[in-house]
Amino acid sequence: MLNLSKLEEGGTPLRFVQTDLVVFVRSIVDSFREYANRRKLELHYDPEFPALMMDIDPEKLEESVSNLLSNAIKYTPEDGEVFVALRLPGQGQTPRQHVEISVRDTGIGIPEDQLDKIFIRFYRVEDIGFPYREGTGIGLTIVQEYLKMMNGSIRVTSTPGEGSEFVITLPVTHDSPVKNEIRARGAFSNIEKQVIPVSGKIGHEQGLPRILVVEDNKELIEYLKSLLGSEYNVLTAEDGISGVEQAVTHIPDIILCDIMMPGKDGYQVCGELKNDFRTNHIPVVMLTARADSDSRITGLACGADAYLTKPFDKKELMTCLHQLYIQREKLRLKYQAKLYEPIPEEPSGLENAKFLNKVLDALEQNYRNEKFRIDDLSRYLGISRVQLHRKLTALTGQPTSGFIRSFRLHKARKLLQETDRNVSEIALEVGFAHPNYFTRAFVQEHGITPKEMRKSLV
Repeated sequence: MLNLSKLEEGGTPLRFVQTDLVVFVRSIVDSFREYANRRKLELHYDPEFPALMMDIDPEKLEESVSNLLSNAIKYTPEDGEVFVALRLPGQGQTPRQHVEISVRDTGIGIPEDQLDKIFIRFYRVEDIGFPYREGTGIGLTIVQEYLKMMNGSIRVTSTPGEGSEFVITLPVTHDSPVKNEIRARGAFSNIEKQVIPVSGKIGHEQGLPRILVVEDNKELIEYLKSLLGSEYNVLTAEDGISGVEQAVTHIPDIILCDIMMPGKDGYQVCGELKNDFRTNHIPVVMLTARADSDSRITGLACGADAYLTKPFDKKELMTCLHQLYIQREKLRLKYQAKLYEPIPEEPSGLENAKFLNKVLDALEQNYRNEKFRIDDLSRYLGISRVQLHRKLTALTGQPTSGFIRSFRLHKARKLLQETDRNVSEIALEVGFAHPNYFTRAFVQEHGITPKEMRKSLV
């Protein structure tokens, strides 16, 4: 992801040296043999010539060939084969102006209608035999960009069920200083063993809106965390089941959810959350490589608030999330204007109105009881304190304790307006055991003392 960002910003310089391509590619292939063995695959290296001195950028060429090899091994079933070859096209007919590096496999192949999309950022080929194989969908994008920088190219041919062949073509030049025996870094095996944390949040800034990213691709999660971390408090879940659990537990402000995931897919996650009164107010953005209209309709039908296809533009994503957050704030202001009175249960926002009316019913029955507190309200509603706090804050802008106190103080204001009871009596009537504390809270809520309010009504 960092390499792609550097490419976009023009911060990736070329560093050519002249070395033996045959030796260099062999070192890359050798670094993958352990991985191929673990996957029970045969890995072959077949250069058509014994040596070839030429200009290469070692870092960029290694990353390009490694990406193709990694994909070939990853998407080839057990007992399959992967072949790496070096060729000089037109040898014997034209001067040696170009060389080809071929990576061929006997894997699942790529459907013809997807061949023109695989170099698009974040696009991943979906196959029922390998539904959750990890990958960011940006590797081939980087390979293509690197090859352009080196005046090369890449092409692909594939037959579903039989395999694929990727061919890198590079110009053969001799303009750089000679550096013999440059070997690949061979870090692939170490990378495979690294554990990337995917659960939890980044940042601890109070006041940042919470976003839950539900995505099974570890590297894409890391990218989204880096992209969103400055504006959101980021929670992550690595599959649909944990995504639902985290959404119910933490009640985030926004959810960004992939569709193709193990356990539960994005449609199931969205449907469950939108049918749960604890989470149905949370905007859900579906993120997927599926761009067809049927998939979009399915996503919207299960309650998704927005639907973005990969490759997504980061500005589009940030704008979409921002607008959804603003819409939720408008909803909060709408409910704030009608607080402490029954809310009309209109088709739009029906479940949220039902929830708030249930809260109001509980307070209407218990506001006189000074011992009625947050735990009592959460038990009445059948949800935890945290869930109640998150839900109520999202809909009204007030924490639970503040909402209960405000309800009582609005009842007190009504009693001041409609009865001739003294302030102490009204304080006890609305659940305040100490008149002095009642007066301080009343001033904080309404801006004047109870006695001043009563005088203003005369």
